[in-house]
Amino acid sequence: LSSQLGINRNVTQVSLVVFGKGPQTIFGLDTYVTSSALQEAIKQAPFMGGSASVGSALLHIHDDVTVVQKGARPGVKKVVVLFTSGAGVDDAIVPAQQLRSNDVSLLIIVTEHVQIDLLLRIAGSSNSLVRISSYEDLRHNKDFIMEKLCDEAKMPVNICKPNPCLNYGICIPKNGNYWCKCQGWEGPHCENRIQSSGTSQSWKHSAMIHTHRN
Repeated sequence: LSSQLGINRNVTQVSLVVFGKGPQTIFGLDTYVTSSALQEAIKQAPFMGGSASVGSALLHIHDDVTVVQKGARPGVKKVVVLFTSGAGVDDAIVPAQQLRSNDVSLLIIVTEHVQIDLLLRIAGSSNSLVRISSYEDLRHNKDFIMEKLCDEAKMPVNICKPNPCLNYGICIPKNGNYWCKCQGWEGPHCENRIQSSGTSQSWKHSAMIHTHRN
């Protein structure tokens, strides 16, 4: 699938998370800027043993991957593609809902016809669930999967979801851009703590962030 994507910081970014009992980010969204480097990194990804926890993996993606400080671009659609055999999905409903509430879409590709009702609840709709007989069958379904990814990428986005502001900053959209409203912090994303001067800190606005979609 990665060979069909135009890998570029201004076009398509890809992150890879593998998981067994726990998740591990192999590379972040802004790590690779060419398709060849990305594909080589995917080939080197380790196999994670242990009982799978899909919920832990989705929480990890929510907290540590689809965020501005890890390379995510505000105002650009984000899609999580989950490859699973159907094992370890019992804890995934709430994390999946958290992702969707942050305007992150989920596409589940499952290789076993198990727990379909549960997988549908995790996916959110039947359009976000793809069943294949084995991972080898991916090559026969890659055009179909790419079409689904492209359809998701064209969906409207909320520039303030996921929230690009750190430290409980409030994201305020304005004319296609956004402000981060900070208390006790400053910087474009409320990333720098304001040194205490013995007086209470009021809410303050940082500089406007300029973003664009491709």
